[in-house]
Amino acid sequence: MKGFILFLLFTCPVQITFATESTGNDVIKIIESILAKPDANIDLAKTKLTIDKLVDPSININAAMGKINQMVKTLKRDLNPDMMPLDKALSLSSFLYESGYWNNYKPFQYDLDDPFGQKLNNKLISTYLNTKKGNCISMPILYAILAEKLGLDVTLSTAPLHVFVKFKDPTSGKYFNIETTDKGQPASNDFYHTKSLITDIAIQNGVYLQPLTKKQTVAVMAMVLNGSFEKQGKWQHSIDLAKLLLKVYPRYAYAMIKVGNGYSRLLNIEISKAKIKGSYTSEEKQHMDHLYQQNIQWFAKAEKLGWHLSTQEENDNYLNAIKKRQALLTKTTQGK
Repeated sequence: MKGFILFLLFTCPVQITFATESTGNDVIKIIESILAKPDANIDLAKTKLTIDKLVDPSININAAMGKINQMVKTLKRDLNPDMMPLDKALSLSSFLYESGYWNNYKPFQYDLDDPFGQKLNNKLISTYLNTKKGNCISMPILYAILAEKLGLDVTLSTAPLHVFVKFKDPTSGKYFNIETTDKGQPASNDFYHTKSLITDIAIQNGVYLQPLTKKQTVAVMAMVLNGSFEKQGKWQHSIDLAKLLLKVYPRYAYAMIKVGNGYSRLLNIEISKAKIKGSYTSEEKQHMDHLYQQNIQWFAKAEKLGWHLSTQEENDNYLNAIKKRQALLTKTTQGK
């Protein structure tokens, strides 16, 4: 087990461009109220837009809902009502990611210029709807939103620093993975296991590749708020939010790391204060010891479940794959 007394540099660092007008406690209460609802009363579209507006208060929820509802209207008009659910799911992929009259020949695309999702506004649904460029947060969430409104049984799932869609076929009862960053193509669990270098113990412990419940899906959506808290230096709120999400998603390793990282930052603040004063009281020492232990314990908890910090080699391999994808896209475009 490794101890981390540092500011953790994630593979997908977050750059915040918006500040929430609500206080940290207000934000957490809103998420708490959403999670308290019965699953049947949780609308993914409204929930995601509500969360996003806490990050960017300028978001017009009605305007964004209007775009989503228009997409659903077009889909319902063009889809055969007798179509099998699996065929509907594949048709949804075509609707989103293939060029055609239904999208003015401007399909939704993976944002190859921001492969790590560094800009927080790129994780907001309103941005994705406007630019039609997304990432492994906004893309699967929009797919799940539309699929839900089409009556399909879909949910989100996770791999290390990645989110994708799981579709349940009512005929066979089997789940199929849908990779929205690759034009909604089917993908096997082995694909994610190998591509993301998921440890066997993480698979055994159900940390990754599991179909999430409705409230766990909300937890993944709400994690965008954690980055906002971090940028504002609201480390205790960041910790409190992550702990709230862990109540509905106990094996959410990413949230555990956020908690551990929050305690690390609080400890660094206390150490800086002590250095400025040139001394510290026994109570302050006790508090710093507590922060240190919490930092160690939360990282250890995630590691025990099979989480591991991505290596530089893994990061480089991912970037190289993105560069190859960009080159292929450029070559294809120039060939037209």
